[in-house]
Amino acid sequence: MGRKLCSLVLTSCLIFLVAVSTASAAKSGPPKWRRLAKGLEYLVWKVDMCDTLTGQGFCREGKPIVHVLRIDPNLFSFGVYHYSMYGQDAQPMKIEEWRSRLDAAAAFNAGEYYPDFSYMGLLVNSHWLFSTKQHPDWQGIFEAEPHDEDSARARIVDLKYDSFDLRRTTYSQIAQSMMLFDATGAKRIKRSDWSGNRTALAEDEKGRILVFVTEGDYTLWDVAQMLQESPFNLVQAMALDGGYRSALSISYGGVNFSMHGQWETSDYGDVSLPGLKIGLPAVIAVFPRE
Repeated sequence: MGRKLCSLVLTSCLIFLVAVSTASAAKSGPPKWRRLAKGLEYLVWKVDMCDTLTGQGFCREGKPIVHVLRIDPNLFSFGVYHYSMYGQDAQPMKIEEWRSRLDAAAAFNAGEYYPDFSYMGLLVNSHWLFSTKQHPDWQGIFEAEPHDEDSARARIVDLKYDSFDLRRTTYSQIAQSMMLFDATGAKRIKRSDWSGNRTALAEDEKGRILVFVTEGDYTLWDVAQMLQESPFNLVQAMALDGGYRSALSISYGGVNFSMHGQWETSDYGDVSLPGLKIGLPAVIAVFPRE
């Protein structure tokens, strides 16, 4: 009888714990968006710290916070910019300086660049052909603002599956970078211990564009896995520049916020620099449509 009683008590306790856990999950529900305007939403998303023993979680160092913008491209437009558009004496600008100068609702860093600040891959804004050389290894292209009415206002093109020709495209805003994961669910990056702040650009099932900028330190694999497990119904995503270059500035709908990357770990070790704010040569900005 004693063993049966213990077994019954243990079973009851397990059922109770599962019920409490389920109730808590149901109570917390999905992340709650803050509406800045119709077609523009903002979220401060708390994620799990990485447990190296179990392999669970995502954030390696710093705050496990991700800032997310969800944008309806039918109501908000995108622009791609490089500091060279301001003349020979111009210099890369901090993200809040970019956003203010462009009078944008939000701005975030574009992809990687060379030591001389020229962009790696395609970077185009209408008649400003900042870089027309396609990067041979990057297969993600963000394009926005088509000249025709039938095309999506903004989208991610995956060169593994989609064709692209700069001479024939109807889109005026173009930025190339690497794919994180594609529409088949396949990750397009390799596992690596390199980590840092991360900026990612994704497309969801409704054709909305989502921007993710992390406060903490993540590998690219971490970010891909985190976005695939997220509740945002993402179809595909591409990685923009990370580490010190990861940045976001918002000034719209009652939110005034800027964030600069500070985490970076590579083969040279941990070279993180808390408080660092560097100038960026290239950004993507978001504007309300008139």
